[in-house]
Amino acid sequence: QIIGADQQHNDLDADAIKKAVTGFANRKRAREIWGDAWIKDQDGIGACQGYASASAVERARWLRGQVEVKLSGDFAYALVNGGRDNGSQLANGLRACQETGYAPESTPGLVRWEYRLSRMPAAAKEAAKRFRGFEGDVATTEAGLYSGLAQGFVGVIAVHVAGQYSRLDRHGIS
Repeated sequence: QIIGADQQHNDLDADAIKKAVTGFANRKRAREIWGDAWIKDQDGIGACQGYASASAVERARWLRGQVEVKLSGDFAYALVNGGRDNGSQLANGLRACQETGYAPESTPGLVRWEYRLSRMPAAAKEAAKRFRGFEGDVATTEAGLYSGLAQGFVGVIAVHVAGQYSRLDRHGIS
């Protein structure tokens, strides 16, 4: 999913993408803009969609010149997981962000690494109304993803993994 502008991006051709990402001497890589302080830790629960989506909205807000507000990946995950720690889909998270919004991490009573919506404080649901997401655009091709990123959108990519993901082979590869 691509989160950022209130409009859909247009796919660029390969030359336009290359020009967009290499044509500016002062262009910075995402890692240079958003360092370690922007990385969220889901601590082993299946909340990667929630954490990624909350991070994407934080970054999209920041790119628009809005004040940085850390949003809760746990709240984002709880909105769509049906009360079970069994993962969730990006499209469901995007929809929840647009309809409900994401609560700030600083919301009173919000507990870290809680994945059940029933245990979220009422204050979180109220605070989330202030942080509804932008219209997103789903990239269905690699070129579509590159086009969106080249045009300044914030991208979220899902990588579905099983329990053995953390087990590395003799070459250090998962």
